Amino acid sequence: MNATSTILAVLSLSGAAFSQTVLHVDDDASPGGNGLSWVTAYSDLQVALAVARQPGSVVTQIWVAEGTYVPSQIGDRSVSFELHNGLALYGGFAGGETALAMRDPDAHVSLLSGDLLGDDVQPFMNNTDNSAHVVRGRIGVNSSALLDGFSIEGGAALNDDGGGIHLSDAGPTIRNCRIRWNLATDNGAGIYNEWNSPVVEDCLFESNRSFNSGGAWANFGLPGFLGGDPRCVRNRFVRNTAGSLGGAVRCHMGDMSFEACSFEENGSTNGADIVFNTSTSSVVDCTFDRSDGVAILTQFTDLILESCVVREANESGVKFGVGSVVLRECVFEDNFNQLRGGAAVVEATDVEFLRCTFRDNRSPVNGGALYLGVPSAPRIRDCTFIGNTSTASDAGAIDSESVGDPRIHNCVFIGNSASQDGGAVKMGTGEIVNSLFVGNSGGLGGALHVGGTTRVVNCTVVRNNGLSVSGTGGIYLTGSSTAVLNTILWDNRIGTNTAEIAQIRVSSGGAPAVFSDCSVMGYVGTIPGTNVGEFSPMFVDPLGPDGTPGTADDDLRLSAGSSLIDRGDTAHLVADSLDLDGDSDTLELVPFDLLGEPRAVDVPSVADSGPPPVPNVDLGAFEFSD
Repeated sequence: MNATSTILAVLSLSGAAFSQTVLHVDDDASPGGNGLSWVTAYSDLQVALAVARQPGSVVTQIWVAEGTYVPSQIGDRSVSFELHNGLALYGGFAGGETALAMRDPDAHVSLLSGDLLGDDVQPFMNNTDNSAHVVRGRIGVNSSALLDGFSIEGGAALNDDGGGIHLSDAGPTIRNCRIRWNLATDNGAGIYNEWNSPVVEDCLFESNRSFNSGGAWANFGLPGFLGGDPRCVRNRFVRNTAGSLGGAVRCHMGDMSFEACSFEENGSTNGADIVFNTSTSSVVDCTFDRSDGVAILTQFTDLILESCVVREANESGVKFGVGSVVLRECVFEDNFNQLRGGAAVVEATDVEFLRCTFRDNRSPVNGGALYLGVPSAPRIRDCTFIGNTSTASDAGAIDSESVGDPRIHNCVFIGNSASQDGGAVKMGTGEIVNSLFVGNSGGLGGALHVGGTTRVVNCTVVRNNGLSVSGTGGIYLTGSSTAVLNTILWDNRIGTNTAEIAQIRVSSGGAPAVFSDCSVMGYVGTIPGTNVGEFSPMFVDPLGPDGTPGTADDDLRLSAGSSLIDRGDTAHLVADSLDLDGDSDTLELVPFDLLGEPRAVDVPSVADSGPPPVPNVDLGAFEFSD
């Protein structure tokens, strides 16, 4: 139907149509309908849209039955289905329903198609005649414009953006839609949004392709000025691709939030599932699986990443550039990077990892899990690192060899490995506090390879393995400015050797700046120390239920009667720079042990055997209490 015939059809409508709040569309309907019911439905969605926006019309909803609807009946690529304020478009009807709750968009597909000639062959063949934008929202469209329950396919934005949906300073609401097989030679094949804040919920973005950025969605805006702050809620992004940045999403100069979304097998040539650039954004309760590249990439961005799972990315799970990043309660599992940092590459100026888990990540180079690569002070707190591997180099879990000043507090490292230095951690400066190292293995330092001004305080380092006879199973020190304090080094090994050299070793033959108040198996004083000796820890259950030492179920708390209770130097406790107790006092001494129990708890039945002040802290990562 051309523009003239559409106008004539509208003018021929009875007055009843203009007083009707719901219009009906069915592509199988007979000609001459007035849209008032399914029996008299329009066959062309454009006619219903024209009626709905006539002066005096009170239409607020258009119900669309299963079928295929194209924006133009005469092959005009420039024509789109236009969204309008106060008008809701609902798809997914069989054609006979009397209530919205009766529809089923999965069973009854209402397809808005840009394939004007019906000749498309996927992937992306015969589409030069397709609609440039299947759906469009222009300036001024707000959240009262609703698109719900449709499939949007076959848009081809050639030398343009937004093949499926193009939003130019428009902020509609889009729900329950399947946005598939759309193309853009520029940005945002599925959705292109600029300068506004649409809400997109419960949608599937699948197999969209952008030659530039944002295979499924590209968002452009100026944060705090022109908008560009959309919400993305409970959406799935599957096998979308981009030629440059953001196989699924690119967010440039906008504040974008993701909640409960999933990303699967998206890919881009130079980017990630999501690329944030000059943005302030959040990603909460989302999953990323099998990314063909990195899952999340940021630059000049402040990002909150919370309760997310990143699995099987093949170019590191996340990469953070300049900006501030906070990660809370995230899981990184089975990720890989050919260069370094299997789970995360950190080049942000300010980053915090809180209660995160890193499991079975790997890299042939440095940092099987984390690579910390800028001069900053990343904060790593209450995190767990299990089974991460640097297959051909250093640091099975964390590498911060030459730059940065990380703070690692209350963390657990189990079963990590590196073929060379630092089975769990390699660090040039920083501090490791209240942390547990069990069953890690590496060349020079089965657990730790540390130097510079690194401080290791109140750690438990047990049953780690050194892979080199010139190394050690426990802590390998590369200089004379490090400190090992209030720490237990026990049953670490080089082969079957459990002597002092298997517990701690200094590369230069000297001593750490401070080696004090430690329990070291086989200690004979090769490395001079103060209040250092072979004091039996009396662990609760060093074998654990599985009967095997050096595994995750080992209970390495101190038993009643352990000589390590009240034996440490409380003055060695570091400042609570990571605010473990959440009281905003970062100058107080660390208040908790690895399990969150109070530190320096006096046991009346045990005499304080450490130096003043009293009460003395216990040695190791766990504080005993009656």
